[in-house]
Amino acid sequence: MHVVVDPSSSRAGDSLFKQAYAEQVRGNFDRSKELYEKAIAQPQASAATFNNYGVLLLQNGNKLGASEMFKQALNRDDKNVDAWINLGDAYNAIGHHAEAMSAYARASQLDASNASVKIRLAAEYQAIGDTASARRMFDEAVKQAPKDPTVHYKYGMFLQSQRDYQSAIREYQSFVDLAPGKYSAENIAMIRQYIVTLGRYAP
Repeated sequence: MHVVVDPSSSRAGDSLFKQAYAEQVRGNFDRSKELYEKAIAQPQASAATFNNYGVLLLQNGNKLGASEMFKQALNRDDKNVDAWINLGDAYNAIGHHAEAMSAYARASQLDASNASVKIRLAAEYQAIGDTASARRMFDEAVKQAPKDPTVHYKYGMFLQSQRDYQSAIREYQSFVDLAPGKYSAENIAMIRQYIVTLGRYAP
């Protein structure tokens, strides 16, 4: 999920947005929700306000409310990549994979270099059984973010699910090489164990 910070402004709605965002960062759900409700009631409420309120709702299990906030954000800025990604996440959480894929595809059109969108699209393709397209999305994500350990880890998980153990080992090893400083030693050790286990099955 993606939150954004509005530009500096003296408008009342923006002041409420900043207060709501600050409470959101602190983890104060009730106070943040109260402030966001006041902020979105302002005539000039920004796309970022609706987007961040949607993130807050999604984080707290209100999937339908969140999707409505993301739609409201896009009504105000239909080129808001974060809102498209978040809308896709909301649809995914509901189990509406076709709608999620459509939202992610729009985000990818707007920001073709965004590897996280490719990963999300890959997961949606996998969910509907289109593993060839899922693999293609993962391949594109790796090309766009070759030093991102998360991309390699998720690709490894996909390849493992497809019983392509040799390729999974390759991606897991890339994760292990890139993960220090970004993931805990415990997580890295777990992936090393995956590599050992899969080595027993790889040709």
